[in-house]
Amino acid sequence: MGKIYERRKEQPTPNISMGELILDKLRENGDRVYAIDGPTGKRITYREILEKSVKLANFLQRYGIKIGDRIGIATENQLNWIIAVCASYYLGAIVAPYNPMYTEYEYQHILNVAKPRIVFVSQRTENLFVKMLPKLSWKMELMQLDDQPLTANIRTLKDILNNEPSVDYMRYKATNIGDSSRHPLTILCSSGTTGLPKGVTLSHKNLIAFLIKIR
Repeated sequence: MGKIYERRKEQPTPNISMGELILDKLRENGDRVYAIDGPTGKRITYREILEKSVKLANFLQRYGIKIGDRIGIATENQLNWIIAVCASYYLGAIVAPYNPMYTEYEYQHILNVAKPRIVFVSQRTENLFVKMLPKLSWKMELMQLDDQPLTANIRTLKDILNNEPSVDYMRYKATNIGDSSRHPLTILCSSGTTGLPKGVTLSHKNLIAFLIKIR
């Protein structure tokens, strides 16, 4: 007699934000190492991400970032990238990650898609963004994820965190976004193989449902 396989029961997708999910997972994992930077060997733990991202979120909230605001990130892979992403998600902001290899022409096009209020840059991308700032039709501020900016008057993540007061990150709560299926989480850029990159929007529920499926 052949085996009878039972179909796995589908797990419903909870109506929570990605910020809420991330906070729960960071708290659960505490002092475990989250990532290691290949070139430097520097490590970052879940607890460090939690503390730093909550501090950054508090700063961004005072800056005026709210649900639906767009925040761009134009850096190569680095440990501080995840801090900027988490902080943005806590506030219900929409993250727009950009390829650090884009040309000025590609950046000008894709920036006009999202019109971010803030873009986090690295030393690799900072000068190009400084050059583009006067050409934009809206106000956008640059913030540097590396420790040292290449130009004056650009805030660094290091300075922001050093100037932020201590926070009770274990009690911090993400902004309530309501229906997670209707609120955009991120604007991804298409590959641009047949033209300029295009913006592809995913909701909080889109990504959370995917994560539950692969767990």
